[in-house]
Amino acid sequence: MKTTISTEGPAAKATKKLELELLNWCNCFQDWIRIQRAYVEVLNRWLMKWLPQEQEQTPDGLAPFSPTRLGAPSAFIISNDWQHASKSISEDMVIERMHAFTEIVHSIRKSQEEERRQRREEERLSQVYDKRLKSRQAIQTNGQKHRDEDDSSMALYTMRQRLDEKRSSRRETLKRLQVAASSILPSGLLPIVQELETFTVEALHVYGEVRTSNSGGA
Repeated sequence: MKTTISTEGPAAKATKKLELELLNWCNCFQDWIRIQRAYVEVLNRWLMKWLPQEQEQTPDGLAPFSPTRLGAPSAFIISNDWQHASKSISEDMVIERMHAFTEIVHSIRKSQEEERRQRREEERLSQVYDKRLKSRQAIQTNGQKHRDEDDSSMALYTMRQRLDEKRSSRRETLKRLQVAASSILPSGLLPIVQELETFTVEALHVYGEVRTSNSGGA
């Protein structure tokens, strides 16, 4: 039975945990917005059932439905304004930035797994190469002539080339990892904070327009 060796080292496991936390953060944020909108929509729809639905005829046509024009209590005004406010705020950019950050972390985890796999292959090939090289050197030291010495030299040369290629590939992977890790905060987390700030300012402004009493107007 073939044994499968995990490519997840401690670093990749920690990165995977961060990735899952980011996904949970994004889902919780989306749920928070969705539940709030659903709650105020149900509340407003229930309250509106108790108000007359006839629209006022004006010289410009039918006036839009407004609890204020009907002289409804404050609860009806607040609920109606709250629903309109919740619909006017967009959380799309925040979610987009969260997804982008998650993708960055995911790509880092994949690179970590790739580096670990490459390192294992390099170590395995290096052990085989060192063993064969020592064996060949021992034969030469004893003055023994190996009948397949030319083939052995070529095999060692080919193996050495493969080992150098493995090392070069792993160095490139490490470089990509270092670049990605060094830019994870400015390119991943900072844009989320900036969009959350924009979202919060917009929400404060919109919710600041919610009327808390029937003081006239639309």
